[in-house]
Amino acid sequence: ITKDNDASTTFAVTVGTEAGLTLSVSRDGTDVTSEFTVTDNTGGSYTLTVANGVTLTDGVYTVTATDAAGNATDASETFTIDATAPGTPDTAVDLAQGSDTGTSDTDDTTNDTTPTVRASLSNTNAAVGDTLEVLLGGASLTTPLTKVLVQGDIDAGYVDFTVTDTELGADGAKVFTAKVTDVAGNVGTAGGSLTVALDTTAPGKPSISATAASDNIIDASEKAAGVSIAINLANTSAVAGDTVEVLLDGSPFASPITYVLQTSDLESGSISLTVESDAGWGNDGSKALSARITDTVGNVGTASSDLSVTLEAVPPSVVSVLANTA
Repeated sequence: ITKDNDASTTFAVTVGTEAGLTLSVSRDGTDVTSEFTVTDNTGGSYTLTVANGVTLTDGVYTVTATDAAGNATDASETFTIDATAPGTPDTAVDLAQGSDTGTSDTDDTTNDTTPTVRASLSNTNAAVGDTLEVLLGGASLTTPLTKVLVQGDIDAGYVDFTVTDTELGADGAKVFTAKVTDVAGNVGTAGGSLTVALDTTAPGKPSISATAASDNIIDASEKAAGVSIAINLANTSAVAGDTVEVLLDGSPFASPITYVLQTSDLESGSISLTVESDAGWGNDGSKALSARITDTVGNVGTASSDLSVTLEAVPPSVVSVLANTA
């Protein structure tokens, strides 16, 4: 099978063991011998050359031969002309939900540097043996995303590919397309454009203070009322939709203390979160409070410096003293 169909294209055929045979060529049952010139290479070997001014039509060509007496030889050869490129995908490449990180799995924004994308075969007329490729910015990746199609791919109508780490480069817009190259070498036009926003940059580090325990000692009444934590957003690059969380000794509280930032919070530059008494303070003693910001894509920022506080919520035990009356 070949896509070469213009004048001077040659085909080597063997249709017998003798020289001087007369060759006939048919395409899908129709005689097209006149579209070729024949060169006898002796010994049953011949060269067919597409005649000047002729462009072969797609189809299956069969070469047969007869000897000088008009007897047909037993041997024949066939070749296929396919100069028609596959179609352009009409369904966009899709970022897999598992690779679309953060608060939304459908916004095509991710911090995944090895995302999985799905390329559709819709409108391509792809067949078994054709090659599907996903392109980045219109070009092949360094580690190409290609697949020689099997029947299962044709039945499914798509192929999933996973990008190799570092291929996406720096943060920013990444445009994926797909194309099909058939077994004859015809390259289809790329289509199905998808733009993915890559964001691997985490928010900056906030700063905190405990406004409800100015002496950094949390007594029973302060714990019961809820401890207010002031969080400064300066230099964090936080945006609306990012999530602020208060941590206890570097980990989330048993009942997590989280808050989704609003535009007004960014305008004011700070927020205040309350750690309720039932948040999971644990036993009395030294505690390290901190805060961190996670953006909408799932990038987790560095936690603030620790604020050391002491929890003294359990009153001292009463010690009974008995008088010696002896």
